Amino acid sequence: TAEADVAVATLGTPGLCVLQNLEPTTTGKTWNWGLKSSTGGIPQYFALKPKAGAEVTYGTSAMVIRGKAASGTVIVQVLTFEA
Repeated sequence: TAEADVAVATLGTPGLCVLQNLEPTTTGKTWNWGLKSSTGGIPQYFALKPKAGAEVTYGTSAMVIRGKAASGTVIVQVLTFEA
């Protein structure tokens, strides 16, 4: 349940991140995620429910997505694509 960062700093240009919650059942764990603020926190969370997916575009290679399991642990896949 601790917050963890997903950085896209290794990418050279802005693009797209595809997020997928890989929990096997719909009663599994939810992953709360958002963009990291300049002070390190997440100003607004978005809930990624079990088996659900989301897309987010990023404007700079310095962008950081921060996530936190609602409870316990959660398996999330993050795919990043350069523009």
